[in-house]
Amino acid sequence: MGLADERFVRWLREDLESSLRGVLTYRDGGEFQVHYLRTDLKDDDEWRHLVREEIPDLVSLARREHAANTLSMFGDYGGTVRVFSNVILIQLPVSETAGYGVSVDPEVAPRLVGFVDAATTHLDSEDG
Repeated sequence: MGLADERFVRWLREDLESSLRGVLTYRDGGEFQVHYLRTDLKDDDEWRHLVREEIPDLVSLARREHAANTLSMFGDYGGTVRVFSNVILIQLPVSETAGYGVSVDPEVAPRLVGFVDAATTHLDSEDG
């Protein structure tokens, strides 16, 4: 994990506390790396098995969204939020082919717009 990844994960953990479920990065060539996984999820074998099967599809979807983003009239693409009954998935791109995937508990929903703005600002500050 690079220094920018470490700082971002630390910031997420401080900001979201126990609502943060997991953080991963995806990069060129289909690779991804899980940087953080909440303890209760680490200990759930069934959940870990399902996630291992689904993460490659989620990473592929994130890449397709980068490539298909033609809505520049709205400004720079800041991220995608998917809300499910048990989890909220947030995609935060940092380039055309790389970004972060963040999962949080559903009770974070009222904070999401502010959270996405703050996370994007944090990532932009890493670019220097």
